[in-house]
Amino acid sequence: MLPLDEIMVGTHAFFGLLALICGVWLFAELRKDQVDVRTVKLLSLAIAAVVWIAWLTGGFWYIQYYPIDKAVINAGAMPYAHSVVMETKEHIFYIGLLVATTLPLYVYGLSNALATRDIGMKKFLIALVVIVVVGGIALESMGGLISIAAKYSWMVKAGG
Repeated sequence: MLPLDEIMVGTHAFFGLLALICGVWLFAELRKDQVDVRTVKLLSLAIAAVVWIAWLTGGFWYIQYYPIDKAVINAGAMPYAHSVVMETKEHIFYIGLLVATTLPLYVYGLSNALATRDIGMKKFLIALVVIVVVGGIALESMGGLISIAAKYSWMVKAGG
């Protein structure tokens, strides 16, 4: 059985990845000539929901478990993994959380424009989705680096 800290950080990463998958799917839907408005609405809601779940699970992990890893990372060979990467990740994430939260509001508000093939509205929504996807890739990469730094720092601390 996995410890709760591993489950929480795994859940956080899983929902982040799920948001990326939904974002890429939404991007593909919006690039079609005839947009399936129902699918776009569902995907926009899914993105908002999974980004919030990622934030809640990551926040719980950060408060409960990360202080110990943070101390080990800061004392290890890769202190920048916290001081630069984690701090940057925290700030970038809030932009994504805001965009993901407003995405379904725009989609529902602009659904008539999407149904009538309004190119300007499609471009606007595509831009928002690109922000979510590119930001998500950056955040997943940063999370991987932080995880590597923690494991490496713990290994060194244990004498490995």
